[in-house]
Amino acid sequence: MTLIFTRMKRCCFTTKSHYDKIYILRIKRVIFGIVLGLSILAFVNSFKEENHLFILSGQSNMVNLNPNLSFTPLVNKEFGEENVTVIKEAHEGKAIRNWFKYWEFNQNSNKKSSGVLYDSLIKKVLNVYNKKEYSSVTLVWMQGESDAKEEASNMYEANIRGLVYQLSKDLNRLDINCVIGRLSDYGFYDEDYVDWHKIRKIQLALGLADPRNTWVNTDDLNDGLNAQGNIVKNDFHYTVEGYKVLGERFAVKSIEVIKKNNSLLKLISF
Repeated sequence: MTLIFTRMKRCCFTTKSHYDKIYILRIKRVIFGIVLGLSILAFVNSFKEENHLFILSGQSNMVNLNPNLSFTPLVNKEFGEENVTVIKEAHEGKAIRNWFKYWEFNQNSNKKSSGVLYDSLIKKVLNVYNKKEYSSVTLVWMQGESDAKEEASNMYEANIRGLVYQLSKDLNRLDINCVIGRLSDYGFYDEDYVDWHKIRKIQLALGLADPRNTWVNTDDLNDGLNAQGNIVKNDFHYTVEGYKVLGERFAVKSIEVIKKNNSLLKLISF
């Protein structure tokens, strides 16, 4: 009996060890298969044409930015001119309610203006979007001065998030990048500009809140020679050189956020 029990014990031990080895071998094969599959996808995807759409929008400090001077050349250099589409739709002195259709109104706002500029923006975007497949869409946003003046900072975060969602819905994609130009130090030292301070903080928080978001500093862009030939300091608008630098910063951040999100998950969705 002892001999039989010993043999059974050895048999059980050997069987368990055998199955463990088979289990580990299967896991290795699965891992190898996944790595091989991703490698093949990466290889195939390297030959796939990638197109990138950049949507520049906002109020006066975006109006005064000429993307052809510094923004477009940098993104063209990075991705290839034939793979880049840049659209700009900006208007002076406009609050975010002109872009976000479901803006919450206060006593200083005009309900009739809700979403009126977004309609013209999305029309321009869809005109190119439906003609080509884009691997990335990036919203470059320079706006908020009017909302600060209207003391509407308490609604700004929800409304800019709503604007991005609105764009995502119309383009039928959830991977839109957002590059936010933070308000300058124009109202930084004025105690009456409470909402200016709040919107600066909101824009910074939004730029850090999501891997598809980022932000750009503008505090040093409003000192120097302006377009009228005057020397300014902490001005509402930026200098001639300031707008050129702003375009460069927007381009650099746009490229960074696109590259950062070009991950394995993106390859799997290929």
